[in-house]
Amino acid sequence: MYYRKEIKIYNTYYSDWSKKMKANMFMPKYMLTFKCIGSACIDTCCAGWDINIDEDTYEKYTNSTGELKKLVKGKFRENKNSDDYLHKGFMILKEHNKCPFLNGNLLCDIHGGVGEENLCITCKRFPRIYNIVDNVYEKSGLASCPEICSKAFLNKDKMQFVESEEEIDELLPKATDFIEAVGVLLKE
Repeated sequence: MYYRKEIKIYNTYYSDWSKKMKANMFMPKYMLTFKCIGSACIDTCCAGWDINIDEDTYEKYTNSTGELKKLVKGKFRENKNSDDYLHKGFMILKEHNKCPFLNGNLLCDIHGGVGEENLCITCKRFPRIYNIVDNVYEKSGLASCPEICSKAFLNKDKMQFVESEEEIDELLPKATDFIEAVGVLLKE
């Protein structure tokens, strides 16, 4: 019971994930050059799973005008079963569980039509993973992405890790501290 209550408090207090800060990020070297290869990929990350919409993006879509409004109308829905900031809504999937914004060229209509800044957090970050371990920021990639697998496993050089300065969400450290605190509460 504490968990749900604390998440609600956290989401109310820390709802602006748009603030950025610079941090040194420790990562596998292949992450420096990773980028989505779009329609050249043998798979698509835009099908086969639920696509959650964070609260800020949900509000942006709900209050949108012009081209963005035309694009998103009727393609997303509020998640009334969640108080979680990252799960305010979800995409209404098409046939074969495809994202409604995935076009015939296997590209995203939001990204290509109205800009990456209009993507939800889920789509902006995937397949990247961010962690903070012992106050060290880490970035890696999910093996569910064929391009990540290609860069990580088909690389003839040895696995190397590097440190690079990147812009990250300012609240990432606070989120990690909060999640650890909730874990302590759950154990009590």
